[in-house]
Amino acid sequence: MNKVQITLDDYRNLEEAYSDIVAKLRLEQAKVQDITSLQEELMNISEDIVIELRQINTIPDELLSLQKVFEDVQQNNDHVYLIRGIG
Repeated sequence: MNKVQITLDDYRNLEEAYSDIVAKLRLEQAKVQDITSLQEELMNISEDIVIELRQINTIPDELLSLQKVFEDVQQNNDHVYLIRGIG
């Protein structure tokens, strides 16, 4: 099982986050243009993966939508296991 760590503090905006998340999770860059397409690509993950979503400090409001996307994907894709880390 693959494990990927995503630290929300590393991103200044959604576009920067998309690029890094796509690379870390080996998704198709051309298909991820916005939050909806990111969620669709995450829902298509067919191999078991653990995603550790970390937040150390306060993040920009626009990045809060990423938390919701990962939580929704975990609820609806049996291959994705989400670990939340704060601090």
